[in-house]
Amino acid sequence: MEAAYHLARATGVCAATGEALSPGDPIVAAMVEDDSGLRRVDYSAAAWDSGHRPEGLFACWRTSVPSPDAPAARFVDDEELFDLFEQLGDDPEDSAVAFRYVLALLLIRKKVLTHEGAKGEVMQVRRRVNAEARKRGDLPPIIEVKDPGYSRERLMEVVERLDRVMASPGGAG
Repeated sequence: MEAAYHLARATGVCAATGEALSPGDPIVAAMVEDDSGLRRVDYSAAAWDSGHRPEGLFACWRTSVPSPDAPAARFVDDEELFDLFEQLGDDPEDSAVAFRYVLALLLIRKKVLTHEGAKGEVMQVRRRVNAEARKRGDLPPIIEVKDPGYSRERLMEVVERLDRVMASPGGAG
């Protein structure tokens, strides 16, 4: 099973209204799936909140337009990745299952999730908590993540590529 995740640089234009998005504006970044794969489109928060949605919506997250003179930041921060991971939880499509599994591996690498074990073809993870909370037994629930059946080598290759893409403000990878 071959998968590539290329997320292009934001256009700086609201996909619903065609209006320019300015630095600091709250936006919703959406991943859309079409015949060519996954692509990113941005919406002003106002357009999104009024009900505008793209056809083929795969996942979305809230963020803001960065300032052009701001130091380079991660394309998607860890909280946005976790939100995306959660959104994919109920999607039975093969591409969503595979993408969620890869996101889980990336989030484990980033120490956002901890690996808690496996049951057959299902990996068990949970949100990482500090040592004090763990000692008290104050643990978030186990999250089950279905294995898409990739080889270990293929999984590591996709995780590495996704990490490079997510680290790039332009999303090129």
